[in-house]
Amino acid sequence: MRSERLAAAAAVTLATGPAFAGGDGGFGTVIWHTINLGILLGLVVYFAKKPVQRAMKARAEKITQAIDEAQALHAEAKAMLDEYEAKIAALDAEATEILAQYRAQGADEKAKLIAEGQAEATRLKSEAERTVANEVARAKQRLEVEVVDRAVSAAEQTIREQLTPADHRRLTSEYLSGLEEAASA
Repeated sequence: MRSERLAAAAAVTLATGPAFAGGDGGFGTVIWHTINLGILLGLVVYFAKKPVQRAMKARAEKITQAIDEAQALHAEAKAMLDEYEAKIAALDAEATEILAQYRAQGADEKAKLIAEGQAEATRLKSEAERTVANEVARAKQRLEVEVVDRAVSAAEQTIREQLTPADHRRLTSEYLSGLEEAASA
């Protein structure tokens, strides 16, 4: 530190030399100014040294602390990034798996619906065949009743046309005697 003071004093002395070379102040003035400058610099260094050192030390500590915090935050952010990248990779795998499961379920559901549809179609066909058979049977029955009714009407008409009053009395008396015999037995 002392050598720095001497170097500063020498620099001031050499720098002010050309200014005094004109003969205005002389060499004594230069020495006097150099001594004043040395005293001034000495006082500045003496009084400002500790506060400047404290300020510089505090500043260095703040910078060191900020660097440490930045490194910690960087490490934390890197860990979070790695964690999120792992989660994203896991989500991609999970999404692929879920999609495969849904496709399999869809295929199963499709097969189930097709089987149910075929069973329903078979049931409806069977029911339709039964309905048709029943309707055919009813139509036959109605047709038979109608044929019998017409045959009876035609026979009645024919009998009325061909039956004489004597035939009518004879048939009535035969019917009544048949009823009496059935009642007595």
